[in-house]
This record gives sequence, C-alpha cells and structure tokens, in this order.
Amino acid sequence: MTEQLICILKSELRQTPAVLPPDTDWEKLGELAERQKLLPFVADFISRLPEKDRPAGSAAADLKTRQALALSCRGYQARAIGDICAALDEADIDYLLFKGAVTRFRYPREDLRTMSDIDLLYKPQDHERFRKAMEGAGFTDHEAGRKNDTYRRLPFVCVEAHRELVPAGSRFSGYCGGVWRRAKKCTDGARYEMTAEDEYIFCLIHLAGHFLKGGAGVRFFVDVYFYENTPMDRGYLTSELKKIGLYDFYRTAAALCDMWFGDGAGDDRLRKIAAFVLSGGLFGTKGRASDLAVEGGKMRFALRACFPSYEEMCSMYPWLTGKKILLPVSWAHRGVTGIFRRRGNVRRQMRRLSEGDAESGRRLREFLADCGLKEEKEK
Repeated sequence: MTEQLICILKSELRQTPAVLPPDTDWEKLGELAERQKLLPFVADFISRLPEKDRPAGSAAADLKTRQALALSCRGYQARAIGDICAALDEADIDYLLFKGAVTRFRYPREDLRTMSDIDLLYKPQDHERFRKAMEGAGFTDHEAGRKNDTYRRLPFVCVEAHRELVPAGSRFSGYCGGVWRRAKKCTDGARYEMTAEDEYIFCLIHLAGHFLKGGAGVRFFVDVYFYENTPMDRGYLTSELKKIGLYDFYRTAAALCDMWFGDGAGDDRLRKIAAFVLSGGLFGTKGRASDLAVEGGKMRFALRACFPSYEEMCSMYPWLTGKKILLPVSWAHRGVTGIFRRRGNVRRQMRRLSEGDAESGRRLREFLADCGLKEEKEK
C-alpha cells in the first residue's frame, strides 16, 4: 500500500494523472493514509476518479466515515484557534502559532494539512495570565509538561502551549531562543508570526527531532515539499542550516521529496531512508523510540526521566527560575503529579525502559548519522 500512497500523493501534488493497480485494497490504503495523516489527499484523488474505478462497498463506507471524522475534527480545531487568538489578544498576551497551525497555509488548501494538536508559543513570564486566558476560552483540562503544557477542550481539541520551541539542552536552543526577536508582530492583536525561512527551519528541526526519537512519517515530507516550493531567501536558509548543523539532513529530506514527488531517481541510500519512513506511522514506531531512548544505557535513561535538569524543570515550573535550591522540591512535585495526572506518560517511560535495546539503539544511531544527523544528539 505504501507505493500506492506515494503514487497518489505525487499525482495530487503535481496535478498529474495516476493509475493504481486494479487490485488496490482501498480499505488498507485508507488505514495507511489515516495513520500517516494524509487522508484528505486520498479523498481528493478518489473524488476525481471515474465512477467505475472508485472504491465500493465497505471500503467506500469506511473511507467516508474516516473522512467525515477528520473534517469534523478540523472544524473544531479551526474554531478553537479563533477562540484562543481572541482570548490572548484581549488579554494582551504575546503568542505565536507554529507547526501545523501555520504550515497548513503553505498548502493549496489548509484543510489538506491535518493537525494532531494546536501548537503555540508564549512567554514564560506570562504563564499565569496565559492559563487564565485559556480557561476563559473553555480549556479547563490542564496538564503541565517539561517544555509545554497541554490544554484540552471537548470533543477533539488538544493544545500544546509551549514556553520554548525546543527542550532545554537541545543543540537548537540558541537558534530557537531568538524566535521572538526574529518574528514579526501582527498589526492587530498580540500575535507574532515567523518568517517563511524560520517556519521552514523549525519544520526541519521538528522533523529531525522525530527522526532522533523513533522516526517520522510521510506527512512531514509533504510539508518539506511545500516549503521547498515557497518563495524565500535561500541564501539565508542555507547559511542558518549550516550554522545549526542541519544542512546535510535538509539536503537528504529535499532529495527524498524529489524522489517521491518530483523527478528524482534516488539511490540505494535514499531508498533505505524511504523504507525507514514508510515502515512506521506518523511518529515512527514505539520499538525504535524505546531503543533510541536507552541507547546510552538504561540507568542513564531512568535517571534523566526521574530527575530532569534544572533548565528543564525551570521550563516546567517557571517559579523555580533563580531558585535552584528548590530543585528537589520540584522533582518531588513532578513525581507526585505524574502518578495522579500523567499516568500515561509514566507508563510510556517505563515501557521504554523495559523494552528498549541499547544495541539496536546504537545501530539506529548509525543509520541516523547516514541521514545527516550525526551531531544532533541532545546535550
């Protein structure tokens, strides 16, 4: 089914005809497209097929159900973004939308770009005011995290509210820390916007981060395709990517897009990377995530999971800044709240600890180096 999905995407992105094998299993193709969050492209492709070539029976009903649910989810997310922006503008709290909330506007139609969450950035000093504004917008279910808090509103909306673009200690912290300085403030309200170049650079940082944690799906490369076709200062882009050590990975990602969606022939290395991407879901596989997590040793992973650095804890608890003596108190508070409010995350970390294989993690790390991510391990 992976070949059929790539064929459909190339047809839709290039607006060229494509013929799928007559024995295409539409039900499995729909499941794959949903896992990769690319169902809108498949739905558009089907809508242009002659009636005799369209899926029928249970496969057609299944695809319609999946698409209807996806459309409903996008509708709730769009309304939520409007409510959040209105609440933050009224409270005069600086904020910046990023990831899918802005990448969708690089697509021919914004509904083609699905979102799992709504991601936005705000300033740490506005933490309490931000929380109250979100509660006023109906986001009363609130959970604290390392670099971002999670807010939920029924039935489908999840917001990741970040105080930092990347975790403390990341090699990209220096570049991402200047986002407010480089962003442009909108003429009305409190919203800031990244430049097209910064959007693309962060898109690549985000993609690299998922590669390093277990993999990333095809949708990330569709994002790359559209940014590659967005007018921007390519000299600046190249210069900044070289500074942060992502230029080789960028070239790999762009070459893979050209092999899949353009006219590039590819080579054995790219085909191996393509197989890596296609063998998992949108965020790779749990097994690879576990192996990479314990690559440096299970004890080291356990200690970092239980006792994050002072910088990471300051991101989670802004009140800790400048009060390092209270670090053990913040660890204890995080441990207690984790048991009662973040059980899913605790179980996930325990599973990684028990199931991860360090040797497999080391082999994966070597593969990632061949993808252009040799120097991208977090400090």
